[in-house]
Amino acid sequence: RSPDLIKKEQVAIFNIGYRFGIFGFYTLPEVEQGQNFQTNWGLQDPVAAMAFTQTYGPIFGGDPDNASFSARSSGAEIVWRLLTVPCAWPYFKRVNMMNMGLNTEYPLEHAPKLRDVVYGELNCSDTPCMRAQEHDDLAHAGDAAAYGARHPTKITLEPGFGMVVDGRFGRQQLMFDVRDGNVRPHTPIAWSYSEHDNWAFNHLAFANSMYKFMTDKLGDIAAAKAATGHKVPYPYANQLIERFYANYDDISAVEEVFFCEDNGEDCNDIFSKWVNSMNWVCNTRWGLKGALSNPEEFPELGPLYVTQFSAKNCDPDPVTGDYRKTCHTGEGPFVYGDYNLKVCYLD
Repeated sequence: RSPDLIKKEQVAIFNIGYRFGIFGFYTLPEVEQGQNFQTNWGLQDPVAAMAFTQTYGPIFGGDPDNASFSARSSGAEIVWRLLTVPCAWPYFKRVNMMNMGLNTEYPLEHAPKLRDVVYGELNCSDTPCMRAQEHDDLAHAGDAAAYGARHPTKITLEPGFGMVVDGRFGRQQLMFDVRDGNVRPHTPIAWSYSEHDNWAFNHLAFANSMYKFMTDKLGDIAAAKAATGHKVPYPYANQLIERFYANYDDISAVEEVFFCEDNGEDCNDIFSKWVNSMNWVCNTRWGLKGALSNPEEFPELGPLYVTQFSAKNCDPDPVTGDYRKTCHTGEGPFVYGDYNLKVCYLD
């Protein structure tokens, strides 16, 4: 899918797959005999694949001493995490992440709750039992876990099963590892994101957050949506944000920027900005302003290159048809040398 990189830049490309969902990231009750890990199988797959390319890449013209590790969206989150995992470091020299920042991962103490919901749905108590299940039954169990054991703070991008801070493939939350400089030394790091990266996920973020923080208001929200036609009706976006920060004494700075006004308009746009700041911008900016932004104290880290992609590619104006926003993975074709805007149609 990147012919210019192959033909013009003489790049050998190896596509890596990895397990995701239940079998990628569910957590065993304990480390099994003869094994070293209890979770994060989906992180171990790319490490094994990169080790393979180091051995066999030269057969296809690849240079093992000049390997880049690149991905976008959920794959970029994998790259971010492996940038902090020493056992992956021998297999790449630089990294490129697109459209995913330093997202929140599942705490180890939360992961068993997801597993237990799946066990209950499938009437299983171990992995062999789960492997014997039909695909549709596994999918249903995974959905049940996502809804039945929700992450305490994630407001979007909550797959039910994702990377776990297990002390091995993650000493602490990703943003803390990056801020503290627990990354591969002497590694050029490129991170790009779309200006409105969250827009395609906004309706999911509001729905997901309602079931976490607004269960007593579900009927009122449904009625307000039906009456107004708004995706995020006033005043429920504001109430949701207030409940999200219930343990904080003063959220006036958040209110000033992200509260929706009572002007008869849909709160969808301003709520999207809050979600974008929570899942892409603020956490990543905070993480990158640590060791990676202090070359005098940490000269062995970086360099760091950050790019915001702003070419409009989604959310067409209902009258003119002109695109008004730059949505998730918009810059991928440019970064990979295709040089054409990716166009997606979102209502």
